[in-house]
Amino acid sequence: MVTGTMIVAAETLFRTIFNQALQQFAGMNAWTRLATLATEIPSTGPQEIYRWLGDLPVFEEWIGDLNIDDLGEFAYTLLNKHFAKGVGVDEDELADDRMGLIRSRIEMLAVRYLQHVGQQIETLILSGTSLLAFDGIAFFSDVSGVRLIDNLGTGTISLATPTIAQVEADIDTMRQTVMQYKDAKGVAIGLVPMVFAGSPKLERLFRMVMTSTADPGLANAGVANPFRSMISDYIPLPNATDHNDVYGFVTDMPVKPFIYQNRQGLNQELVRQPLNRKMIFKADYRAGYGYSLPHLAIKLVSAVA
Repeated sequence: MVTGTMIVAAETLFRTIFNQALQQFAGMNAWTRLATLATEIPSTGPQEIYRWLGDLPVFEEWIGDLNIDDLGEFAYTLLNKHFAKGVGVDEDELADDRMGLIRSRIEMLAVRYLQHVGQQIETLILSGTSLLAFDGIAFFSDVSGVRLIDNLGTGTISLATPTIAQVEADIDTMRQTVMQYKDAKGVAIGLVPMVFAGSPKLERLFRMVMTSTADPGLANAGVANPFRSMISDYIPLPNATDHNDVYGFVTDMPVKPFIYQNRQGLNQELVRQPLNRKMIFKADYRAGYGYSLPHLAIKLVSAVA
């Protein structure tokens, strides 16, 4: 028979198992690495408005009164949503001390939470040519005039026979383009993308470029590989369908390319259902996901067959 004391002790133990799994499996797959592309912003209500995204401060000579820029007339709003999942535990399993059967389910719940956060970021990446950024323009866009930057370009990677030389050419294009991005006042920001993403089919080539001591490209084969210092990571996107499109991200700024809006941190609870002798160990949180500055990202679309 399961007593109230056993249930209290079980909840404490389940929380411990869950939190240990969060630590153990963080960063173990593409999903959890995608989560690192987002800046965590605390939230205190059902939604938050990001007017400050239109303001990139620029130092200038101080003559007379200090020039302070007003916040832009943007109303980029992120709603908080409630996310939850639970795993069932039979009271007989607890009474019979079958922790081997229970532990794996709780650990998997923790892993699926870690994956869930990364999945939201992947959706933002793959939908970036249609979903809107703070300025009302698609996050990845080649518009001119309204936005001073063009973060949607043309790549060179072949769909049928991708090569290392093509990968190197696209890395060069992304770095050179982002380096020349300007703020709303026309001042170059000098950003550099170090994290790249795309189809799992390109991961091997990107990692060869990233890790080889000698340049694996045909143009400089056998000499020192300059790209080793240009890439900190390549993250495969499990749901990518355009297998020769690539993305670059700037991650060494106070704000990262995406926003994780934290309204309620992860909560864990053991809920008893005495009528069917079941318990549910659930984890839930409230958050919103969205885009940060388009200046921190670039996408290259290749039309090469």
